[in-house]
Amino acid sequence: MVISFIGMQSQEVSIKPTINIVLKPDTETLDEVVVIAYGTAKKESLTGSISVVDNKKIEKRITTSVTGALEGAAPGVQVNNTYGEPGKAPSIRIRGFGTLVSGASEPLYVVDGVPFDGNMAELNSNDIASMSILKDAASAALYGNRAANGVVLITTKSGHATNKPSITLQMNQGIYNRGIPEYDRLDADRWMEASWMAKKYAMMSNKGMSATEAGQYATEHLITESIGRNIYNAADNQLFDANGKLTASRLSGYDDLDWADAIERNGHRQDYNLSASTSGEKYSIYSSIGYLKEKGYVKATDYERYSGRINSTFTPNKWFKGGVNLTGSWTKRNYNDNATGSYYSNPFYITRYMAPVYPVYMHNADGSYQLDENGEKIYDTTSPYLGNRNIAYEMLFNKEESIRNVLGGQAFATITLPLGLSVTVKGDLNNSTSNNKKYDNPKIGDGATNGGRLTSYAYQYRTVTLQQILNWNYQFKEIHNIEAMIAHESYSWERKYTSGMNTGMAVDGNLTMGNFLTNSYFNGSDDEDKTESYLARVKYNYDNRYFIEGSFRRDGSSRFHKDNRWGNFYSVGASWNMKNEAFLEDVEWVDHLKMRASYGEVGNNMGVSYYGHMALYTIDKNGGNPALLKKSLAAPDIKWETTQTVDVAVEGRLFNKLNFQIGYFDKRSKDLLFEVRLPLSAGSYPWQDKVINLTQYKNIGTVSNRGWEISLNADAIDSKDWKWNIGVDATFLKNEIVKLPDGKDILHDMQNYSEGHSIYP
Repeated sequence: MVISFIGMQSQEVSIKPTINIVLKPDTETLDEVVVIAYGTAKKESLTGSISVVDNKKIEKRITTSVTGALEGAAPGVQVNNTYGEPGKAPSIRIRGFGTLVSGASEPLYVVDGVPFDGNMAELNSNDIASMSILKDAASAALYGNRAANGVVLITTKSGHATNKPSITLQMNQGIYNRGIPEYDRLDADRWMEASWMAKKYAMMSNKGMSATEAGQYATEHLITESIGRNIYNAADNQLFDANGKLTASRLSGYDDLDWADAIERNGHRQDYNLSASTSGEKYSIYSSIGYLKEKGYVKATDYERYSGRINSTFTPNKWFKGGVNLTGSWTKRNYNDNATGSYYSNPFYITRYMAPVYPVYMHNADGSYQLDENGEKIYDTTSPYLGNRNIAYEMLFNKEESIRNVLGGQAFATITLPLGLSVTVKGDLNNSTSNNKKYDNPKIGDGATNGGRLTSYAYQYRTVTLQQILNWNYQFKEIHNIEAMIAHESYSWERKYTSGMNTGMAVDGNLTMGNFLTNSYFNGSDDEDKTESYLARVKYNYDNRYFIEGSFRRDGSSRFHKDNRWGNFYSVGASWNMKNEAFLEDVEWVDHLKMRASYGEVGNNMGVSYYGHMALYTIDKNGGNPALLKKSLAAPDIKWETTQTVDVAVEGRLFNKLNFQIGYFDKRSKDLLFEVRLPLSAGSYPWQDKVINLTQYKNIGTVSNRGWEISLNADAIDSKDWKWNIGVDATFLKNEIVKLPDGKDILHDMQNYSEGHSIYP
């Protein structure tokens, strides 16, 4: 007798009066269905490279942005969490960089089947059922127009398979601080001695002084010429002996010399989620509400989010299935948008180079703190060596704030027809508004020269996605399985933007435009981006042993001239399930073994602006009259970036314990889009008191990413009461610029272009 249960291994037992059966889980069927482009598929049928992160793995990660759960979860996926700013979604790189422009290197995010253009931190991690990372062209080709950097498919939860109504309340509290501490540095005394030595050798080298003369000069002039601050109990020229040994003692009040302490704190995170789900024969409903409050470990940074979701599906009869999903969120973020590079407002940069003899606060001659009328310490905003800046003061009294409101809705319907046919129609609408303000105080920093300033930015976004999908599934002779799909998709994105800045604050603490009396500027723009797509896929498998798949997508983008608007992308792939062959069926220590190979081409248009093929002008005024200033030349010949990927791999499970996957990929991106600066002889235009070269978009060069991906994990302990799985994922990647045009100094242009673009070396 054979007994079989879903998700369990089949077992043969003898007929006896009493039968004891211990069910064993079948690891190959528990997670056999994964989300793929425009549908689902069995794991064994995959011909491309797809990594899956399910909700169990997501729940183990305490993360504000759901994409933070990808860190260390899949080979070939690099997660950069910046410096941990609350509400800042990490950047994701899948198998290296495939373009020259930083803003065009992110993967495509698809939530419940439609592209997602918002902040990933706005999605509640508690609502996510699974994520599939499409890493090669074979798996991502059906998202051809924006899939060159990989695709992350995010599926939200539903009420399916809920035996009875359930309500779940989840509460998380946590405290965190900087993960990687600052490296050890010299204290004030050792730094003073090192500075004395540097001064001495500078005088010997530059002025030709003897060692004795240079040492004496360093003692007498180090404070006045180089440092500008004396925190010791001796005169400026009496701090060292003849050998540069510090002989004075630090005044007791100077315990505020570590600027990192002045800007950092213990962060705090609180997260509350209430969800409910239910299902019946003809319906399923999932709903949730969530609240998140996160204070960053850097002062003046925090994030607050309210979120809600309702996912519903209705199946009134055998031939119709429909549903409506609604989601909304309100977020507020205080942040520091310039916390990168060598900006003065980058707190990490400033605290790292600030010498350990400069105090944060004002001190009296005896070293004690100067206090204001309320007995509070006074920040040092007057010392000349600080250059009228104090990062701790500015972080406390400046402000960068963003408030976003998001409302989205999706409706879908599937009609099942005879002969294995089905038709699905889906529509998705997303509206969001974002109101940002940036305040610079009137005392020190960027707002000091104009009595304080307030800048306001307002954005309105709308995206509409429409899909019509025809599927056909057919099986004959029980060994031939065919799946086919054809579809049409249209995508529309619109943005309205206004910004303005006023200066001269009238009343302290009132951060509204009406409280700043002088208008500096006010401008705005309306933008749109549209894509039209036609796609098809065919899959065939013979006896669940040999799998072949091909896909094709044709995209038209409004970013390109009508003569070069359309791009064609495709993929082919095959896999061999060797475990189902006769020569392996009886090999007990091999539980699963599969080989796969694929080739495909996908595209990228994110490296070009919304109107990149057009000649663009800046609107200004001259003598009170309108003036058009040419900004860029037309580029009617630019076309899609194209990424070609070869992927081969072997994967399996041995001894019912060891899972492995070893693969090689070669990912090459060609016709890279880049905004090239033209020489000044071609023309220029003024921008913010500077002269900027005219630009023109071009397709230049090729970037190659190739390497190995290895994933190993084993069930070290698998008992009734205790399970322990250990594993390692590794990626060996080589990234290089393979080719640039001859006779053009493109690299020089890339290194010096600075209008919001950054180039990866």
